[in-house]
Amino acid sequence: MNSTSERDALACQKNASTALADADSERRERCAPSVDVVEFDDAYVVTAEMPGVCDDSVDVDFQNGELTICGRVADCRRREDATRRTAGFEPKDYYRSFRVGGTIDSDKIEADFCDGLLTLRLPKRQEIQPRKIAINQKTDESES
Repeated sequence: MNSTSERDALACQKNASTALADADSERRERCAPSVDVVEFDDAYVVTAEMPGVCDDSVDVDFQNGELTICGRVADCRRREDATRRTAGFEPKDYYRSFRVGGTIDSDKIEADFCDGLLTLRLPKRQEIQPRKIAINQKTDESES
């Protein structure tokens, strides 16, 4: 990972974790969410699965042709008056970055998040979209 990507990842991670203590982030697992990318004529649609993430803990960033997705699962079950006997549900950070290039109209990116599923619509710039070329029909008379 280059230093720009590392800085972006750290900034994204810090934005997503403002509600949690910095000391807790040292022990957190970091993993990539499962992602589907579908291309249409006018846009790409990215769907990322981040179970356990609340909508206020999701951060999406697009700069210099790179899309970065971050999310934080909070450890809501931790209580001062309880002793944990097993630890099967550990808090984690989701992070994934994609190089998209200059084909995206960044001013028109849309994001929706519901029940742990992040859906991004990345519209292609107008000049990148395919277009149908009309073919003029010539008759024998118009050729003379």
